[in-house]
Amino acid sequence: MDRVAVTVIEEEELESTVLNFFGASFGYERTVSIGGTSFLLFTRRETESEAKFRPKTVRRWLLLPHAWVFTDRNQEVLVLGRDGKKPLKGGGLLSAPSSDGARPPKEFEEQGIDFVTRKFPGDLELYVVKAFLSTVLSETGLGSLGLPAPLAD
Repeated sequence: MDRVAVTVIEEEELESTVLNFFGASFGYERTVSIGGTSFLLFTRRETESEAKFRPKTVRRWLLLPHAWVFTDRNQEVLVLGRDGKKPLKGGGLLSAPSSDGARPPKEFEEQGIDFVTRKFPGDLELYVVKAFLSTVLSETGLGSLGLPAPLAD
C-alpha cells in the first residue's frame, strides 16, 4: 500500500501554489475567517468565448476550508481531505474534464465533495462546499468576503 506524504498546507506555501479545479487553475488570493472556520479563497479570471463580439471577463472564486487543503509532497499538488488528516481517495488534483469555457453546474460533486455555484453581480461565480453554504452566504460570511447578496437563480 502506497503512502501519500501529505501535510496541511501552510500559509507561506499558498502564494506559489496553484489549485486545479474543474480543469482550470486557481491561484491563492487570501485567507478568510467565517463563523470560526478558516477558509482559503482561490481565484481565477477568464474571458468568455473569444468568438463573441464583446466577450466579458468572468471572475471565478473557489472557497475551501483551510483544514481540508493538503500538499501532496510526492506529486507537488494540492489535495483535499474532509477529516483534516487524510486526502480523499483518488487524490491528486481536483479536476474534472472541461471543454472550452465549460463551467461547473449549479450543484456538482468533485472528489466526493458536494459543491454549489452561486452567481454574484459583476460577473462573479463562487464555488463553495455545500455543507458550508449557509455560513458563507450569511451576512457575516458575505461581509468577510466583501460580497453583496447573490443573484437570484
